[in-house]
Amino acid sequence: MNAAATEVLIEHLLKRLKLPTIARQYQSLAREAEERNLSYESYLLALLEQESQVREQNQREARLRKAAFPIRKTLDSFDFHLIPSLNKNRIMTLAQGEFVKRHENILLLGNSGTGKSHLATALGLQMVQCGYRVKFTTAAMLVEELLVAKEEHKLT
Repeated sequence: MNAAATEVLIEHLLKRLKLPTIARQYQSLAREAEERNLSYESYLLALLEQESQVREQNQREARLRKAAFPIRKTLDSFDFHLIPSLNKNRIMTLAQGEFVKRHENILLLGNSGTGKSHLATALGLQMVQCGYRVKFTTAAMLVEELLVAKEEHKLT
């Protein structure tokens, strides 16, 4: 089989197997592997690592879009000094995600402007980074969704 036919077949199979990153990168990585005298296994590993990294990034971005955060806030940007009664260590422990593994809920209560939405968003963003699916909602939006579901006898 000549080089052109091989290339067409490779591209067809990569498309069929849904490996778009490998399809974009295999030729340049092959040249690099040849220049650096890498083994076939090293070349294959580099291709698979890139495909895996891009897929993980795409999945993370999809989870972020589906989470519907009104604004992206992080724990780094939260000023714990403004609320001295808030246990920073407890929040940082929550950010590790053990509560999700234990199927526990978190309820943030407080007056308006105390940072509940900021903390909820920051914890949600952290859970997305950990690979969890997240959905941001307010109590008002949740009540509205439940009322509509009750009327339609259908929960989304």
